[in-house]
Amino acid sequence: MRRSAVVILATLAALASQRTSATCVSSIAFGQASLNCGGYYCYVRSPGLDTSASILGTFWSLTFGDPSTGSGDDNGTLDDSSWLPSAGGTNRTLSGNWSSAGVDGCIANGPNALDNKMVVSLSDVDATGTVAYFAVVCNTRHPLNNPQFDQSDLVPHSHIDLKTIAAPSIASTTAVGNEAQVTVSSPSYASIFYSDATAGCLIGGVIKQYDVWIKQVARNAPAPGDRNQGTGGWTLGNTCNIGSNCVVTTTCGTTPCDAYLAESPRYDSGFQTGDAPGKARVGPSSTRVQAGLLSAGTVPDGAPGTPLTISKGSPPQLALTWGASCSAGATDYEVYEGMLGSFASHVPILCTTGGATNVTITPSSGNTYYLIVPATSSTEGSYGKTSAGAERPVSASACRVQNLGSCP
Repeated sequence: MRRSAVVILATLAALASQRTSATCVSSIAFGQASLNCGGYYCYVRSPGLDTSASILGTFWSLTFGDPSTGSGDDNGTLDDSSWLPSAGGTNRTLSGNWSSAGVDGCIANGPNALDNKMVVSLSDVDATGTVAYFAVVCNTRHPLNNPQFDQSDLVPHSHIDLKTIAAPSIASTTAVGNEAQVTVSSPSYASIFYSDATAGCLIGGVIKQYDVWIKQVARNAPAPGDRNQGTGGWTLGNTCNIGSNCVVTTTCGTTPCDAYLAESPRYDSGFQTGDAPGKARVGPSSTRVQAGLLSAGTVPDGAPGTPLTISKGSPPQLALTWGASCSAGATDYEVYEGMLGSFASHVPILCTTGGATNVTITPSSGNTYYLIVPATSSTEGSYGKTSAGAERPVSASACRVQNLGSCP
């Protein structure tokens, strides 16, 4: 008898497990069904390409969804165009049913019908591919209504307009070896969030995290012009909680590179801004961050900054003072001396100042000139430019190999 009871219980458990991943048997419709936008129907509106191919969308049951196909309560393999059809012009309308084929699970699997919350996320891109638009909607189920989820019943009543998000705000950048460790401030996504304002459908329960993406290009190469993670080469740098800063570190190694950062919201249950994992869309990129084997840059040669100045010290010494390099990669300075009239004759008299921007030297006899060259631990930067605007030549006995690059 005990063995039979175990078999029966195991069978029931298996059936229950199957039901949790099955499409709803009865109709649970959703859509924009009320005349809440100035006496007319409300729509989904995108300033982007606004095509079935360009708009990526996902819907799921709050806390019960799963981005993996076949798991959780969500749209699974249901094609976007079947539940986001065109309503003519630039308007689209949410119009679907949880009982449709291709839906994973059933939103009825929540604790009870009145607790069911449905989330819809949408993204689009413009014709150039450089601008992305986003929206996310949350509302509560009303079992006696038709549809049971009415995405027109928002507070305040409005169309669902896809909008851009701001570029990442960089709080700080710190050099760690050849890499740049970038701290990104937590963003606000209030502008793209729509809700019926019911308990549990507030922004903090829907947009819990944010993704920081990174794309590394060659030094001084054009900025990224693609906002699709799947095709644009964006790599996920980190995922952090809303309200907390996020740290991302470049991986340029010894190759000088420019790194761009971009963000996108990460929604409840791990959903991103695409219609499947690996199809995330990102927002506008931040100002570039330079990494890799950084150039030491150049010291100021007039405004802005303090150029090299020379004053008399205790005879026969000279006191040299200069402004810091334009590059954060500079950690030291070299002092070169040459003979006036032979402006390629400079040789080092100091290969390090210990990072100081002043030093006292004893000059050679004759008429001499001096150059200050910034340096990293392994390379040196610019010797400055001639009056004709050309780079001065590297010393025949240079302290380090030159890595001539622009300042960050």
